[in-house]
Amino acid sequence: MTMRSAATLLALVAIAAAAPGCGGGDGDSGGDALSKEDYVAQADAICAKANKQETALDPGGLGWHYGPKFGDAEFLSEFNDAARAALRRLKALAPPEEDAGTADDALAAIKRQIDAMDEQIAALRAGDRARESEIVNEYELAYGDLARAAGLLGLSECQGLST
Repeated sequence: MTMRSAATLLALVAIAAAAPGCGGGDGDSGGDALSKEDYVAQADAICAKANKQETALDPGGLGWHYGPKFGDAEFLSEFNDAARAALRRLKALAPPEEDAGTADDALAAIKRQIDAMDEQIAALRAGDRARESEIVNEYELAYGDLARAAGLLGLSECQGLST
């Protein structure tokens, strides 16, 4: 689930339903580390697919999460599905050893965006909008962390997943 797609991609992403992606050094990938070039190509392919899925939902332009769609639990759930699927695929990738920490940072940021969106969905379904500004703030902080990590990795499609 993506800010880059929505703005252009909740980026990073998730965020989304894509190909293989940005894995970290936590043993999730189960395989040998990819070359930097292969890692970037595969992660960007995953994020591009998620971005396309998010864009197809027509979230709106930059800052869409301040608009009416951030108050629609069903829309947010569908939007978040794309980021969640992308994160799952990204975790399957084994980044180059020298980039494992930064890849972990990117994955953690995507997860934080997904979690913030899940909090908003739960709050909406409970009829509680009291924490909405706090949730938006966490979502935006996670986006900033994702943009930084994705940029350091050389990713061009994952910087706004789930935004």
